[in-house]
Amino acid sequence: MRDILWCGASHLGSAKPAIQSQFNLSDFPYYITAGPRNSRWSGSGGRYFRDGASVGKNGHQPDKIIDLSAYSQIVFVGQWIKPARYLAGVKLMSDELLEQVFHENCFVHLPTGVLNEPLSLFPEIMPGRCALIPDPLPYSAEMAAVPDSYLRFMYSRLSDFCQKKGIRLFMPPAELLQGDRLLTKKEYCRKRLRDSNSHCSNDYWKIFFSKIGAELIG
Repeated sequence: MRDILWCGASHLGSAKPAIQSQFNLSDFPYYITAGPRNSRWSGSGGRYFRDGASVGKNGHQPDKIIDLSAYSQIVFVGQWIKPARYLAGVKLMSDELLEQVFHENCFVHLPTGVLNEPLSLFPEIMPGRCALIPDPLPYSAEMAAVPDSYLRFMYSRLSDFCQKKGIRLFMPPAELLQGDRLLTKKEYCRKRLRDSNSHCSNDYWKIFFSKIGAELIG
């Protein structure tokens, strides 16, 4: 498992104890590719250094360079892919507007003006080696008001995007979700339910990795 490079930010931090437990790791290589610093850096025009398979010098770790060819897999945890980024406050949306929101490059060119460069660049450099675990599907009063059909539309487009980019997509097991809805069960939410957040407990991640672990490393 040390030949897997884990990428992300806060969700990777939340998932770290479960990753260590599931795969019997005390430590593992990771690279901060999301988070506020990288968001601000990218939004102001920052772009990754690239030399062959080596990338780096992002806003969070400006002195760090990673050789992607050293890893058999690159796994993104979160990486800015969350429903609230696209659907927060949505009450009623036409099919035409959904098509505009979830355009072909919406998961790279984010609505906030940030370029989600790693999710495009890393699979280009290492085709067939990348996987994505999106942000947990948050339960909050705000997201509970979003029609489930909108969420399904988003994840259908995400699936199409990942297939086109050669990224393996790992969605949450059904037992973590509320019935036939695509929202996390309340007991796995780490903060107050009225908060707009997408962070989940260690129990959430333990169940998640226990279900996908064999496929992830297979």
